[in-house]
Amino acid sequence: MSKLKNKIILWQNPRSSSVRYCRPIRLHFKKETTELSTQEIDNIQEQINNLQKTEVCVAGRTFFVTQQMALTMLDGKICNAVTSTTSAQKCYICNATTWRQ
Repeated sequence: MSKLKNKIILWQNPRSSSVRYCRPIRLHFKKETTELSTQEIDNIQEQINNLQKTEVCVAGRTFFVTQQMALTMLDGKICNAVTSTTSAQKCYICNATTWRQ
């Protein structure tokens, strides 16, 4: 546990890109397109933004639990779609390529 400005972190995912601590949020049986990927990212981000604090009462004391979510389980195809990277040969972060000129 670590304390930050009167906040206590009860649990932090030790491996944010491991499937061990993640689960599917929704299953679609649709063709994976750039438009569908962008819509799903927007949908998930909206759900994250709308999360409410959870109020927990223990032994007469009230605690508020908040969540911080991060999109960590995105594969390369989704990252390319969301960042408008047109080639799988390019880095979706900096647009660098492996081609030598």
